[in-house]
Amino acid sequence: MSDDISAPERSELLHLLNDSEAKAHFDKLLDELGVSQLPLHEQPETKARQIFASITGHKEVATPVKQMKPYLYYAAASIILLIIADVFYFKPQTRETQIAHSTLIKTEPKTRRYLLLPDSSKVILNTGSSLTFDNFTGKTREVHLSGEAFFDIKHNPQKPFIVHTGRIKTTVLGTAFNIRADSSSHITVTVSRGKVKVEDGTKPLALLLSNQQVTVDTFSGRSISATVNAAAVTEWNRKDLKFDDTPLSEVALAVETRFGLPIVFSDPALKDNHVTAEFIRNESLEEILQVITKINGMQYAIDKEKVTISSK
Repeated sequence: MSDDISAPERSELLHLLNDSEAKAHFDKLLDELGVSQLPLHEQPETKARQIFASITGHKEVATPVKQMKPYLYYAAASIILLIIADVFYFKPQTRETQIAHSTLIKTEPKTRRYLLLPDSSKVILNTGSSLTFDNFTGKTREVHLSGEAFFDIKHNPQKPFIVHTGRIKTTVLGTAFNIRADSSSHITVTVSRGKVKVEDGTKPLALLLSNQQVTVDTFSGRSISATVNAAAVTEWNRKDLKFDDTPLSEVALAVETRFGLPIVFSDPALKDNHVTAEFIRNESLEEILQVITKINGMQYAIDKEKVTISSK
């Protein structure tokens, strides 16, 4: 867009369109372009001529403003089109990038993240790990993992869930399992319940059931399967809970995952509150709820089916 006209001058030109005829044309143009109506107010005639002359490149004329309506309208329309072009042509690369690129979640050292994916699957992301995912709008639900994570996948036979760790692909329909991709290029998949298929590219490596594990050497391509105690392998996700200015939505998911009781909010806005707290392993559900609700001036109620958090 040309810089011959300053932003204030562009704005002032738009303000000229305060009379009903020009405003109607202008509103129609905005509607056609899908742009919200801009605020308009009366513009002094002298300033209007100056702005119009600046836009057209002509000397300032003495023609009354009312006689300029058609020109002002087309000038305004041209500027609006330039503004639209600036937003939807020059800037959409950033906007489209945000849509096209998947969401990336990382954990800092000595921290874990509790994630609820777009399909309502739950993930506990271990310290120093990262997970990339999108909105699962295609035929499959696919994520990319670096580090270690525990997955509790929402069952959907029509839409397989796939975890990529380098070239190793783990496919599930509905299950709970752990994947660790460490720095020595060994990837280990352990199943807590359900069934998963592990592949190296298109080469099948293992079909795992509960308490089964496969470890893959990504350098040699060799894999070793074993029967293990899945609870012991996934012990890390049941250790102390630590939250540092963490959104209450994520805190609730961590507590829900540990105790197996859904947590709901009477007002969704409550989820935006933040919590800084640390809980040792043997603290009860009620002890944890007392702390996280008291911090934010809330209250909780427990029944057989769920925990409800609400404002006092």
